[in-house]
Amino acid sequence: MSAEQSPGGQRPQREWLWNEQRRGWDRNPAYVAQHASSPASEGKVNWRGLLWLAAAVVAAAYLLNAWSTTRVEDRHSQEGSTAPAGTNSENSFSPTTSAESDGTVRAALERAGVTPGMVTDLGIVGDEVGYGISTSVPMNQEQREDFAYAIVLFCRDIGGGETSWENSLNEDLFSGAELSDAQRLNDYARTDFCPLVRDDPTTPAAGKPSAAAGASPVLLTAAVAAEGRTVNVSGSASLPDGARLVITLSRIEYFGFGDEKHYGQSASGSTVVTDGRFSATLVDDQGKARAFAEAYNAGEPAQRQIRVSDLVQVQVVFDPRENQSSAVISAVGGEDAQILESSPQGAEFGTRTDDPYWRLELESELLLPFEP
Repeated sequence: MSAEQSPGGQRPQREWLWNEQRRGWDRNPAYVAQHASSPASEGKVNWRGLLWLAAAVVAAAYLLNAWSTTRVEDRHSQEGSTAPAGTNSENSFSPTTSAESDGTVRAALERAGVTPGMVTDLGIVGDEVGYGISTSVPMNQEQREDFAYAIVLFCRDIGGGETSWENSLNEDLFSGAELSDAQRLNDYARTDFCPLVRDDPTTPAAGKPSAAAGASPVLLTAAVAAEGRTVNVSGSASLPDGARLVITLSRIEYFGFGDEKHYGQSASGSTVVTDGRFSATLVDDQGKARAFAEAYNAGEPAQRQIRVSDLVQVQVVFDPRENQSSAVISAVGGEDAQILESSPQGAEFGTRTDDPYWRLELESELLLPFEP
């Protein structure tokens, strides 16, 4: 691949990725790492390693922000740190990761049953196989703790059936890791690290209102039809007039030989409910998927290439905390929207924070041929 295709000659990264677990869009840690200024390094870049480190930094920042007693009340302020994953710091304990507060990474590791020795051993393996900064630049203590916490979350995803070791290995290979390196880290996590990780204790958030007994569930329905590249969405919602819905059209893609679905946004828009009805029209921008896949796949073996499918997903979301009027928020019981829990389309959002809430989500897939 030529150096003109992306910064530093590395493969381009999409800025936003679909998070299947919480059904929402996340900033791609690999994109953050790729577009952050960092010192030049020699040798092949292991993008899986950078992704793990960037994900660890994002997870750590999110954890600290969610637990801090002085955090800003607006949840949108949580999109904060975009520091490059490979930023060096002194090899010492940072005051922000001391065990004095329940909101620190180290405290979270302690609750997960992860000892300092486990953090050290995992960090050594990560450094040796290139999942840290590089094989020649070891992670410092803070980075090792962040990396361990990211693996803790991954262990829990494995235990909860959200992903599998096979998918993990395939994604590592797709992201540029050597087979022997990917096998060693995944095997170590599977046999030595994850079995010792405690489950995440689930405790209900304090002060959340209960749904009214006997209240009729809020319903969201939609019909989706395609005409050429135009997708028409229409439906009903038992919400007040003026309730805003966000509608997203995404192309379904696969990484390498895996069968796990990934979503690349091709169009989005919003509409409002009027007399219990809504409608919207989106146009599939196939150029986005085509340009990204061509640039990403250039010079890559088949097991590391993106496969763009003929399927698209349409998602309709009602979010009580996204541009809703006070009347609409009041109608769903406030910003926590607890009454949406009884809806067939109800989905709890932000379950890994101390401020979860409910919203409506509806997904539909349809055939919309992709023209390479």
